[in-house]
Amino acid sequence: MTLCLAWGRNGEISLASDSRLTDPQGNVSTDIATKIFTIGVKIFASNRRQVLFNHSYGMCFAGSYVNGSIVADTMSELLSSLVFTDNGPVDADTIAQIAYGIYQDVCKHLMEINRHRGLSDIWLAGHCPQTGRNRLFKFSWELNEQKDGIHFHYVEEDIGNQLLFLGDQVAIARAMELSQQIKFERGIFTSGYTEYHLLQNIIEDNKIPTVGGSMQTGHILGNSFKQFGMVDYELWDIPNTNAKWVRDVATFRGIPLARGIESVNAIRVDTSMICMAPFTEKKAALEQKALALNQQK
Repeated sequence: MTLCLAWGRNGEISLASDSRLTDPQGNVSTDIATKIFTIGVKIFASNRRQVLFNHSYGMCFAGSYVNGSIVADTMSELLSSLVFTDNGPVDADTIAQIAYGIYQDVCKHLMEINRHRGLSDIWLAGHCPQTGRNRLFKFSWELNEQKDGIHFHYVEEDIGNQLLFLGDQVAIARAMELSQQIKFERGIFTSGYTEYHLLQNIIEDNKIPTVGGSMQTGHILGNSFKQFGMVDYELWDIPNTNAKWVRDVATFRGIPLARGIESVNAIRVDTSMICMAPFTEKKAALEQKALALNQQK
């Protein structure tokens, strides 16, 4: 299972998730699983030359990893080359309905093999050029009364300025309690507690073992969904000294961005990925620890 967050603020939509993958017995398979995907949507006019729409949507899922990853990959391929034969106006509903059809087809196939263990719930977020708004759609399923089939559901989430949850029910119950600590007034977090702090608290909660690993996130910016890295902090030994200090560690889905490129000595290699840094209080605490350790030497 997992815990996904979606929140709206001033018309923008953000997604965040943990990265833990567990098997049906609850054993951890990995803590770097992809739960958030960028889905490129490109729509051509009937002449196949004029581009009517070319932006990215964001997808987040909770449930079967096989289901979610196949849906994301199929959406990414099929939505990247659509042709509107009537050259009509492009709207998010049409894009979401196509994605919903893909979701249902994948679910039906996997249910034949894995029954309901092969299913997932999905959020799809993106810009609607017809309304000028960012919109969030949810695709979900439920067993029928006889427990031998499923019903699918397609709804548009009325996100507004709300915080919504998807995933593990125990995690959602705890997240709803923690959400009371988020105070956003006049464009600032007056409590210093954000949606990222909430998710990090759930990730670190040993009583919720199905949520864990690292954090991943993305936002709709400039009418397109974009994923971001996260900044963590660690103590390190300052070279050629006996002192310690704190350095930033930029990660993407829990993987340090610099690890692979630090070994490339012949050329200068860097990443242009933008990272979110919500945990500045952790950096301040580590700086105090480093100062204390340095004074002991």
